[in-house]
Amino acid sequence: MATQKNIIDQVFPETLKILSELIKFQTVSGTSNLKLIEYCEKTLSKLGAISFKTFDEVIERANDNDLGLCSYLYTNSMDKAHIGSEKLESGCVAVNTGVVALAEAPFGGIKQTGYGREGGSGAIKDYLNVKYTHMGIKG
Repeated sequence: MATQKNIIDQVFPETLKILSELIKFQTVSGTSNLKLIEYCEKTLSKLGAISFKTFDEVIERANDNDLGLCSYLYTNSMDKAHIGSEKLESGCVAVNTGVVALAEAPFGGIKQTGYGREGGSGAIKDYLNVKYTHMGIKG
């Protein structure tokens, strides 16, 4: 029986080659990406990849779980990048890159992936005690 690691080791190099060719084809020709969708449904579904028909559908499917550490979004549209980043229920969103954790950026999740942030100036807030003092002034 094939383990997930074996599947990844076998599928990943070929997957990168095929996806790269299909994405170049889509970008240059402007034609449909049905081949990419079919490939994802047949081969990449073993690794958890999914196809979708609308942008709202993929956002809904991505948010339909108890976890929210990082999300990855690949698009040619800055509008979809901004909207997707806002709608994705996760602590970090990487757009068109696999890199999401940087020392100067806050890193952390929501939902069942924790509370608070590491890194960035916001990380210190978990270690501070906020005090509010209200003073009446005699006049």
